[in-house]
Amino acid sequence: MKKERKLRRLDFDLIQAEMSVIDGELLRSIVGGYSNDCFWRCIAYIEYGGCYTNSDVEGYAEDFFGSDVDLNTRKDGAAVTTSQMHDYATNKYGSSSGYSNIDSSNLSENQHLIIQFDLKKAGMEVGSTDTHAVLFREEYEKDGITYIKVYDPQKNTTYDIPKSAQVASILVDKNNNGGSGSGSGDYGSSSYYGSSSYYG
Repeated sequence: MKKERKLRRLDFDLIQAEMSVIDGELLRSIVGGYSNDCFWRCIAYIEYGGCYTNSDVEGYAEDFFGSDVDLNTRKDGAAVTTSQMHDYATNKYGSSSGYSNIDSSNLSENQHLIIQFDLKKAGMEVGSTDTHAVLFREEYEKDGITYIKVYDPQKNTTYDIPKSAQVASILVDKNNNGGSGSGSGDYGSSSYYGSSSYYG
């Protein structure tokens, strides 16, 4: 039988001295835990113009849910319902924000549409949530089907979805930033609006 070699304390000290330590933000971006943050990534993209960190994104979610909620262990991660998304937009950006049927050709430079769409209807893989939030870029018609070109901050890519997959559109109107700013509030009260499914 082969004799097992025991490590001495000195060996552990040498290993520890040579170890690479990964900071929390990088670790979360590699292994997950904190998940379903597509809505918060849309908000961060709108606020920072694409130059944001994972900590910025997580900060919006933590402000919304409160510091006592651990988003790494919460069943739905950082996901919110459609009505919570609407309430967040109106509370942070004022009453002109929220559910929208605005003609997309009339959007000003400081107005942004967050599109929530059904992953299955868009022909995409359904994971822990059945819908996803992205940013509107343009609408067009091809072969009799209306499509929406969207930018996905979570995946850092642009793609097209059929308009029939759209569940809701939320206007973020930075022209009228009359909301209360970031911070938690009674965001879940408008359950009669839109779908109540979580998305991420």
